[in-house]
Amino acid sequence: MVTISCPRCQKTFTHQYPSKAQEKLQSHLSRKNPCNSSEYKIERHVTALVPNLEDVDVTGIVECLDTNIRYRYVASKIFGHILAQNNFAVWPNTKLDEVWFKETDAVMVSSPGFFLLRFWYTIFQKKVVPILERDWLQFEKYKIMVQQGEHNWDFIRTEPYNIRVGMMNAFMKSDVYKDLKASVCGHLKQVPRMERNQIRVNMIHK
Repeated sequence: MVTISCPRCQKTFTHQYPSKAQEKLQSHLSRKNPCNSSEYKIERHVTALVPNLEDVDVTGIVECLDTNIRYRYVASKIFGHILAQNNFAVWPNTKLDEVWFKETDAVMVSSPGFFLLRFWYTIFQKKVVPILERDWLQFEKYKIMVQQGEHNWDFIRTEPYNIRVGMMNAFMKSDVYKDLKASVCGHLKQVPRMERNQIRVNMIHK
């Protein structure tokens, strides 16, 4: 038996034939990451600050809406615009149902459904709706559609602590909620893996 040691990490390779032991050593030396950990290290650099939900920039939301947009897609369109503008949330591992975001400077990890509700109440109701009401000519018609009728639940104005079970169930069955949930999942999952990793780094490293 012949034993050859790696000159970097001292790992040994043993085989009956010297040529085979040498092949193992060469394969080891040629690998992508050097075997000696002192020769390389992984560095993570913060490239941008991730805003809290309450601090997200919502400028340009009216301009991003097409004139003939279907009302059921308004919230979805606005979510995509705000996400591209802020990178305020990330789905680090698409195999797990976990969305990462920040609230009051704390990193939150939640289900997509919970994140959607936080987006709806913290960003859409408090920041988006006042702008739409002021600057978007189609707001009143949109509001009636979201309420699923003129005298039904007012989904776009109710604070979380005033929600009743019936209202929550009605909202989660609405087309607006279903389309927004599909949009949230689609937008977050389509971000390239390297970019998702960087957003996560930006979020957890100050």
